[in-house]
Amino acid sequence: MKNVVFLSVILLGVLGFTFIEKEGGVMSDYVCDSNLSQFNVLAGKTGAPGEANCTQCHSGTALSGVGTNTLIFSGANDEYVPGQTYTFSLDVLNSNATGFQMTGLDNANDKAGSFTAGTGSNIQTSSGKEYINHSNASVSSWTFDWTAPATDVGDVTFYLASNKANGDNSTSGDDIYLSELLISAASSSNVEQLSALSNSDFNISFNASSNEINLDYIASVSGKVTVKVFNIKGEEITMKKFGDSSQGKNFNHLKLRRQLSTGVYLVTLAINSEYFTKKLFVQYN
Repeated sequence: MKNVVFLSVILLGVLGFTFIEKEGGVMSDYVCDSNLSQFNVLAGKTGAPGEANCTQCHSGTALSGVGTNTLIFSGANDEYVPGQTYTFSLDVLNSNATGFQMTGLDNANDKAGSFTAGTGSNIQTSSGKEYINHSNASVSSWTFDWTAPATDVGDVTFYLASNKANGDNSTSGDDIYLSELLISAASSSNVEQLSALSNSDFNISFNASSNEINLDYIASVSGKVTVKVFNIKGEEITMKKFGDSSQGKNFNHLKLRRQLSTGVYLVTLAINSEYFTKKLFVQYN
């Protein structure tokens, strides 16, 4: 029997996630690689319907990803526009040696959209489905892109399995965490609003000497600009309203009132009702 656990992480009131603990899937012939650093990742281990999960190779029980898997989707209101590209940010908390695998499926459990690998990740296909997984297990944080299907296919569910390895280069003593994230197709009214800028037009950097965050973005429309900073748990650290953006290039500087702890933060830029989120690493000299 499935145990269902809901976790809502609020980012500007638009980023929410549902995580579901699932049972192990089907078994088949396979060869397990005990060393994550060799990147021999088998496809079809996400815990999606009809699939196994990482416990097929790694001993232990599949656990709920609540409080461990932090998956951020850049689309506003957890919605996608057909053909548009979005960014995923994944952090597996409290882990150094980590692996993951994720797939996106429609309601018929068919492949939905396509991934573009980022640093430390790669893509493979199996049985008509596409999977993105780690290629570097010495980190516990990844960023990669997903391009939505060309047409409205309804809800898309992303199935994610992460492995918090103990680093002993064996398949024992590792913990497997399963999560799901469901996103929906944007309504026609929302599609008309999603035109301020693309996520690739939004860049941020941190200036340790002045203790401020620099924001550089290209807006295709003018609108009210608000910036919020969250820690990795989704807790708001600070917020500032910058007034109206101009069409074209914009530069804003968010001065922090106090020094932050070294680590990863989430910076969300809002233009009118459209939201864009990027990860920022803060470190002082």
